[in-house]
Amino acid sequence: MSSFVKSLKPTFEKAIYPILVFLKEKNINPNAISLGGVIVISIGSFLIYKGYNHIGAIILFLGGLFDALDGAFARFTNKSSSFGAFLDSTIDRISDALPIGAMILFFSKAQDIEGVFLGLLALVFSFSVSYTKARSHSLGVDIPVGVFERTERFIVIALSIFFGFYKLGLLIVGIGAFYTTLERIFYAKKHLS
Repeated sequence: MSSFVKSLKPTFEKAIYPILVFLKEKNINPNAISLGGVIVISIGSFLIYKGYNHIGAIILFLGGLFDALDGAFARFTNKSSSFGAFLDSTIDRISDALPIGAMILFFSKAQDIEGVFLGLLALVFSFSVSYTKARSHSLGVDIPVGVFERTERFIVIALSIFFGFYKLGLLIVGIGAFYTTLERIFYAKKHLS
């Protein structure tokens, strides 16, 4: 999580407090929220593939809200678990890939090679951002750096879809994720050598 997102976290959790209370009263499981989020993002991604960028982006934002809620709700209800964290991280990777994959398929259908290339660039480096952190963590080094993490990538993708600037969004995500990957590689080299 970037420092920008961390600075917004207390405000966000205060704003969603009534939702957390409601979900607790309904005895909802945090893992169900995670699964619900990926289902919503799947629907939004399908609509994006079909060319319905406005409704697709709105549904993506809704799915992103589910994604933001699950961890906060787990902490709020003291239902955090190792499996829940594992499931959440796994679902996050799927949720990252779905809208980008939808854009790649959209460009592929139109035989737009440039769009396909930009989509693959964004997809590969988005995954490398997550992988570098997970791998260094497994070697005993936490990486606190990263200017273009998951939240930033998600917002850029969703906004670029809503406004119809697919290629620009993919380019920004690709470059930002590439830079963040390099940041983490250099940090890991310094602390693992």
